[in-house]
Amino acid sequence: MTAPEIDGSEIGLLVAVRDAIRAIDGWTSENCQIEFDDFVPPTAGNRFCAVLPRGFTPGPSHKPSGGVKDYLLGVEVWVVKRTTAKPASKRRDLYLDEATGLNSLVTPILNGVDFIYSVSREAARQALLLEGYEEDDITDTLLIERGFTHPLVFQGLSPRPEVVNGDQFFAQSTEPRAGIARRIFLGGARRMKAR
Repeated sequence: MTAPEIDGSEIGLLVAVRDAIRAIDGWTSENCQIEFDDFVPPTAGNRFCAVLPRGFTPGPSHKPSGGVKDYLLGVEVWVVKRTTAKPASKRRDLYLDEATGLNSLVTPILNGVDFIYSVSREAARQALLLEGYEEDDITDTLLIERGFTHPLVFQGLSPRPEVVNGDQFFAQSTEPRAGIARRIFLGGARRMKAR
């Protein structure tokens, strides 16, 4: 096989994280997608999860002149929940009311992708497919040699939940508080390849 012309690490990781989240109860192809912006599609319903790229940087052993490519990759997961419509006079402790429901969405996602080697293995499989390998050629040995050597790890949550307005939720009203969101930051996924 000739050397691949593209590196599938980032896309493979995004697909693997998205699929791991979709395996969690309540997340589907309509409400969990790979995105590049902070807008909720009209098909999302009362909750939405966007898997966003955080880019990648060279790892400590990155020496392309010596034939070694070492990448550290990250993913951001943006979790959004529609807020319950309440009259202004009843909007006391809105954060406590809404954050409880939002955290019930965030916690299972975090538990499903933080330091989970099966997510890294699937990311490697997806990357190899993008790089031109056939499904039948992807063996355990190839996944070890050209896969991820370290899984994604939790690196933090956004300091506080974000207010999501009606425009971001494709709401028909101009509701300034249509939803509440939190970002999960994951990083440290490492993939090394040698020529």
